[in-house]
Amino acid sequence: MNPNNYPERPILLVEDNPMDIDLTLRAFKKEGLSNPIELARDGEEALDFISRWEQGAPLPLIILMDLKLPKVGGLEVTRRIDETASKISISAFAYKPVVTVDLSKTVRKVLDEAKKKFD
Repeated sequence: MNPNNYPERPILLVEDNPMDIDLTLRAFKKEGLSNPIELARDGEEALDFISRWEQGAPLPLIILMDLKLPKVGGLEVTRRIDETASKISISAFAYKPVVTVDLSKTVRKVLDEAKKKFD
């Protein structure tokens, strides 16, 4: 995998609610997203990705983060990823919108911003 190849980079979805996971995946599909999706169902799982990235695992194109997570809250996860992001070049980071209707718009906006970094 080419680490700078936009369509091959994974998207990290950090979400604990199965219904919201399903809605998010539908929004990705609606937007024609073909990137692999990686899922963390709580804050600890999300933090585990940091060491994977530092060891050379593919960096996410986007991280879509829920703020209300079990084990470690979304704001703490965000702070810890942000401390690492400058070292590992994460392209985009977004919080999952509260209103589900806005999810596709948020996904499209973040994807467009991330893609600009590859053009």
